[in-house]
Amino acid sequence: MNQNTSPSATEIPSVLTVLNEKTWQKFDFARDAKGQLCYPTDPKAVKFCLFGAIERVCGGDNAKITQVMHKAREHPKFALYGVTCLNDMACDWNTLEKLIKEAGI
Repeated sequence: MNQNTSPSATEIPSVLTVLNEKTWQKFDFARDAKGQLCYPTDPKAVKFCLFGAIERVCGGDNAKITQVMHKAREHPKFALYGVTCLNDMACDWNTLEKLIKEAGI
């Protein structure tokens, strides 16, 4: 890979490496084990919304976050509703997990 090429999406772990039924939450990017708000990249973070999980697997790298968001928007439902709306308003965990897998994020 040359220096001017961004990493491919395959080099970014799936959000499902940190997000599952027990670690998923709505509305807040991340929370620690005490339920306090924190940054998704904080090692103490244990619960995430979808966007928080994206930020976590990307290590807070804005270029990688943008890359994952673009990939998500290739899926019709993410394109129509957006990542945060699907996470917070339109989905239960099983539906969101299915959409994450379909989008390949």
